Amino acid sequence: MSWQRANGTTDSGSHNFSSAFNNYYLLHPDQEAATKARSYSYGESSISSVSPSRSRSASIEHDSAQFGQVESSAYAVEQDLKRRTLWERLTKRRVVLRFQVGLTFGVLLINIIWTIWSARTYGTRDGIGTIFSGECGKSQLLNVYLHIVINVLSTLLLGTSNYCMQLIAAPTRDEIDRAHAKKTWLDIGVPSARNVWKLSLSNKVTWIGLGITSATLHLFWNSAVFYSFPTHGYRVAVATSDFQNFNQSWPSKAGFEFDLLRESATDLEFLEPADCINRYLDIYNAGKDVIVVTKRTTAENANQTLLTYETAGGAVWYFEEYWICSSTEIHAAMLPGGCTQSLMDDFYSNWTVADGSVAPTATNSLGGGTVEVDHCLSAGLNDSQSQCSVEFSTYIMGIVIAMNALKCGFVLFVYWKSAKFGAIVTLGDAVASFLQEPDHHTEQMCLTTKRTFMGKTAWQPQALQWHPPKTRWIGATTKRRFWITMGFYIATFMTVTGLLGAGIAGRVRDHAPISIGALLSQGLGNPDPQQLLSNSKSGAPVTLLAAVALANVFQLLFSGLYYMYNSVLSCMLVALEWSKYSTQKKSLRVSDPTGAQRSSYFLTIPYRYGIPLLGASSLLQWLVSQSIFLVRTVNYDAAGTSSVESNRIGFAPIGIVASYGLTGLMFFTLLLLTFLRVYPQGDKAMPMVSTCSAAISASCHRDPGDVSAHLLPLQWGVTPGRYRRIDKEVGHCSFTTARDVTRPVEGRLYA
Repeated sequence: MSWQRANGTTDSGSHNFSSAFNNYYLLHPDQEAATKARSYSYGESSISSVSPSRSRSASIEHDSAQFGQVESSAYAVEQDLKRRTLWERLTKRRVVLRFQVGLTFGVLLINIIWTIWSARTYGTRDGIGTIFSGECGKSQLLNVYLHIVINVLSTLLLGTSNYCMQLIAAPTRDEIDRAHAKKTWLDIGVPSARNVWKLSLSNKVTWIGLGITSATLHLFWNSAVFYSFPTHGYRVAVATSDFQNFNQSWPSKAGFEFDLLRESATDLEFLEPADCINRYLDIYNAGKDVIVVTKRTTAENANQTLLTYETAGGAVWYFEEYWICSSTEIHAAMLPGGCTQSLMDDFYSNWTVADGSVAPTATNSLGGGTVEVDHCLSAGLNDSQSQCSVEFSTYIMGIVIAMNALKCGFVLFVYWKSAKFGAIVTLGDAVASFLQEPDHHTEQMCLTTKRTFMGKTAWQPQALQWHPPKTRWIGATTKRRFWITMGFYIATFMTVTGLLGAGIAGRVRDHAPISIGALLSQGLGNPDPQQLLSNSKSGAPVTLLAAVALANVFQLLFSGLYYMYNSVLSCMLVALEWSKYSTQKKSLRVSDPTGAQRSSYFLTIPYRYGIPLLGASSLLQWLVSQSIFLVRTVNYDAAGTSSVESNRIGFAPIGIVASYGLTGLMFFTLLLLTFLRVYPQGDKAMPMVSTCSAAISASCHRDPGDVSAHLLPLQWGVTPGRYRRIDKEVGHCSFTTARDVTRPVEGRLYA
């Protein structure tokens, strides 16, 4: 892997492939060590037995006979290069970035084509179009499927943003050298906000832009498509017990003839008070016009058959059932939750409504007073189950397309900058760079750790005694990073707990069942009268956008949670990859592999962690979108004409429970990893450098003869010869290709 400087020059440690493998077999230049018959070897070729004039084939035969390590020869490595899999070639940084650019532009193209096609095919009114209208079951199912597609695309863009944010926050070698010259260090191999503020202005703008576009997409995209169902307005007339004995006409209100309702009384359905309450208390029950027959006679009502009257239902959700609780007695007992089932349970046997003797109020349009109800005459139920729909908003899709386009620009910039300036993204990139050109700022401090460089004694040559550390995974991350992540989780748990509590309280208040079976019956993304939060009468775009923002603000919390989770996990896994070099020879995992180097992971962390994390994040985002969602209604007035549209926020308790469970599983998995997993210890231990560029650099001061170490399988240990030997009592540790790597001796000094 060749490292390019910002000025376009190439590091002096760069070698072409053939010369690298020739150097692999050169004699160690330390003749003093050779005369002492030290049997150290680089590239697994013996110092004491291999001559520079030997042919490569003879060298291989010698290695095979003496060490049985033919697979480590140049021939074996060249053959391995020929056998590189398609996946290894695809995971090169440039190839991955091309894929990310193509993915981002592909999603943008899908959004543009879908929006234009939908608007032209289905038409729009005030920026709202209807994709499907018909049975509620089919509408709900289509809504779920469309949100699955949205969340898959959203997760892909989130992964792209995370990758590019990590890449743009990754420093170049020049930036690392400048930081080390100022006695500070940068993070390697993890998404790092800390790095961003120490890098160029263009990097800062790109990093922030990628974050803002991701946040905005999560805030609006899930509500670009939403479920809509009908509500029905109806006429309520409170009449005397003998109104049918009088041919007394009733007035009109809001364009509706109440006299027509009086004339159809003989065709209406008789309902007992309890049945009447149950039918009209449920706003989804879609009851039609109703005459509430009281126990007061016409003679007792100044010879008037009509006590009071009103249009109810649909348009103003919060007050639509209040006529049921309109009497002075019941209205006074009404809780902040409104006219609910639990409130009316105490009034089934003596239900009273307003008689109009008191002037109407904002929450009691029938006026006050009290009259006891005898029965109801109902016009029946509307056919609501065939009037549901799935709708989309061109306003929201416009925002989505704009953010998607901006993201494309930022990803293109990352691609361009990555081509011009080779960023050090992975741990292997850093080790390879420091082995090619050792950093003089970290000389003679080979046992220093990340903690050392966070202290006051850092940046000074120091011989340290080797004591194998016993480090849990939590030691790889900083306390600040860990506790910020824990804070995100605590905030998430509190939010989810509050929503779940509100949902359960609403069901308890309305005497709705709260068993798991009952919650499952509501399903995901389906509105329920006990789980509705906000009210808006206007269908204007600004109001719709406000409702969408409220419904999806929780997506931002979970997006931040994913970023912090990935950051902590990456720190621990970088340290895990580092620790493996103490036990066996491994080639470096770099962004653009050369020689025996390996390709980096497509998801920047090992697949056994990265794929479950991405899958869990995608599932969590979808669960949240189906737990807290925009609920939109189309109101049909008493004449059956579509009129006012309303927006509310609904939530499904079973979705909240599922989100709670998945979040808890991720939380406890992280806790188990951080506190129970331990890095190799004893004779397998290495200094805990974590993601600290300075600590990594300090461990990469190779022996001068090991010039091609970065291209070949490496192991960390005591280096041979006199390199960096201060005196006879101080040794040196680094990465080496020596065949017989020795471990540092506990209690001995190394620098």
